[in-house]
Amino acid sequence: MRGAGELFREYVPLQQFPDPRRLDLRAMARDPMEGVHVRVFERRTAIRVYLVADLSRSMLFAPGGESVRDWLLALARSIAASAHAVGDRFGFVGCASAERELPHWPAQRARTAAFEAIDSLREISPGSTSDGLVDAAHHLPRERALVFLASDFHWPTTLLDRVLDALGHHDCVPVWFQTRQAFDWLPRWGLCRLRDLESGSSRLVVLRPRLRERVLEAAREHQQALGRVFLSHGLAPCVMEGGFECDRLSTWFLEA
Repeated sequence: MRGAGELFREYVPLQQFPDPRRLDLRAMARDPMEGVHVRVFERRTAIRVYLVADLSRSMLFAPGGESVRDWLLALARSIAASAHAVGDRFGFVGCASAERELPHWPAQRARTAAFEAIDSLREISPGSTSDGLVDAAHHLPRERALVFLASDFHWPTTLLDRVLDALGHHDCVPVWFQTRQAFDWLPRWGLCRLRDLESGSSRLVVLRPRLRERVLEAAREHQQALGRVFLSHGLAPCVMEGGFECDRLSTWFLEA
């Protein structure tokens, strides 16, 4: 951030950064418009980094041995390690059903404590919905923070809009875990029992090609609708398909 550091950032007009101590005569001499310029420097500053995590039942879906929650915990460990490596503080807010208070801890520099807390999340029983994420902002500081929002986003679009509104004060990075196997396994013909991981309810249906295509099309349309909600908030989610990849998150930051 701008400040009394030693890393030169840019020249700006004096009116934009009114500090006469930073006047640069050479920059003024090079300016054909004869403007008055000052030097602006940067300094490193520690920030608070939070992971707001969806701990609902759908995150237990395990397409290839590892569950989506396992991917979430890998993301949590990566963010915590990266934050502590540069002296930032890491905090966590776990949310699911609105009626349940799930684990959360304030941003801190204690690396060992953070990793122990992350590992303990494996034993947490999931919530039935994700609506508790609306209240996640209550556990975040008033000061602006870097907030990762991680979920499979099997949510209604209205819920996503409310959650992003609640986090609008912070720099939000949505991490979207996607699993094609949630729908691609459906057979073209035959009896099939479908189960909703969130509510636990199941239903026996007779599948046929037309019905299967309607299910897949509904899933695609819902993903597109969620994408439009992200776009309306000026956000582009980092999509993780098939597991957590640190390089993909790094690439997302480079392209953002």
